Amino acid sequence: MNNNFELAKEFFYKGEENYSKKNFSYAEQNFLISLNFLPNKISTLINLGLTKLKLRKIDEAEEIICKINSLLKVSSKEEGNIENFLNFKSLFYGESNNFDKSIQTLEQLIIIKNISKNKLSEYLSYMGIAHSKIGNYFKNIDLQQKSLKLNPNNIQAKFNLGLQYLKLENFKDGWSFYENRLVKNSLDTKLYPKNIKDIKNKKVLIKPEQGFGDIIQFSRFIPLLENYTDDIDFLIPKQFGNLFKFSKIKTIFEKKKNYDYEIYLCSLPFLLNVFYSDLKNI
Repeated sequence: MNNNFELAKEFFYKGEENYSKKNFSYAEQNFLISLNFLPNKISTLINLGLTKLKLRKIDEAEEIICKINSLLKVSSKEEGNIENFLNFKSLFYGESNNFDKSIQTLEQLIIIKNISKNKLSEYLSYMGIAHSKIGNYFKNIDLQQKSLKLNPNNIQAKFNLGLQYLKLENFKDGWSFYENRLVKNSLDTKLYPKNIKDIKNKKVLIKPEQGFGDIIQFSRFIPLLENYTDDIDFLIPKQFGNLFKFSKIKTIFEKKKNYDYEIYLCSLPFLLNVFYSDLKNI
């Protein structure tokens, strides 16, 4: 039994390591091997369930929830896993588009005693997203703000707040909070200007960061940069070919030279102070 425990622990840690590195298929394999040695270990089942969600194996995640429910009914030694289990269930319901149940589960979760401020901040942010999905936009804003009071460094909550403000056409706050995606997505901003005026007469590269639709939508801001400099390259995927035509700005498929500033495309409305309802007229 002791040997089984040590082997289960070894593969559990390997699973956690692969999960943190987003190697979800390897994480799944490690958690399954761990369960071969300790089949009813709830903490391992929870981690396997979270991995299944990442792999979009929703039905298999639901089976794990059913198994954990049955184990919790016969065990009084697993109380420490209740918080993690409820978190897993709330995420499962969210991935299943059952946002009402996700909210109900999170309401059970946030009243558990001795939850850390950072974790509570995380759960309130999750709840806000679920409310937004069913149209409760102002409830989402309230929950994201409460989340940030508990943990002012919660980047995900700041990003969520930005998305919600933008949906409500509060562009001033929306674009500002939306900039937190740069940290959230670990994007390199070493060559970002502090002020748009900094790019005057400088070499500037505009880089894409999201899907084709966003590249097309946000490209309308690029001509506004001509007020500051004539030396601008717009890096685009090769699939776009000759789609974009600008008077002074060059479209390129590969980065060719050193630049004074490099800016991600979706930051342009923030840097250019394009905040208000006339945005749609650009």
